[in-house]
Amino acid sequence: MRRKYYDVHSQHSEIITGLEEAIIRFAKGIRSLKDEQVRESVALLLKTYQTEQSGLIYEHTGADPIVNSLGRELRSFLEQCRAPQPGQNLLRLGDVIGCLEVLLADIDYHASATGQDTYLDFITRTRPDLAQSSSSSLLI
Repeated sequence: MRRKYYDVHSQHSEIITGLEEAIIRFAKGIRSLKDEQVRESVALLLKTYQTEQSGLIYEHTGADPIVNSLGRELRSFLEQCRAPQPGQNLLRLGDVIGCLEVLLADIDYHASATGQDTYLDFITRTRPDLAQSSSSSLLI
């Protein structure tokens, strides 16, 4: 897994970063979002793409509407990346699955590491430009 992790990060860092940015933007709107919900959303999305790879089209969903909503946001980002664009390489289904597996491994690492920040805290701290609230209050 370590080699795959490195390969995916080096070949598709912009996709991993885009997924993290989507999670940060989503978390700004829902302050109660937890790592477990992010993990479930990514795991369900991974399962959906693995099902598609086997030749079936089926969207796996969870019972939590927040999990499903985040999953739709992430899927929307990934589908935009998969759409053919002039001058860009096509993102294959296997690449999407690899990116989601790496993202899931990152989330699991932060969930299991004692004394570490939560996954959401970690990605928010690494991207303060996205984590800042877009609404500033001005007193006039």
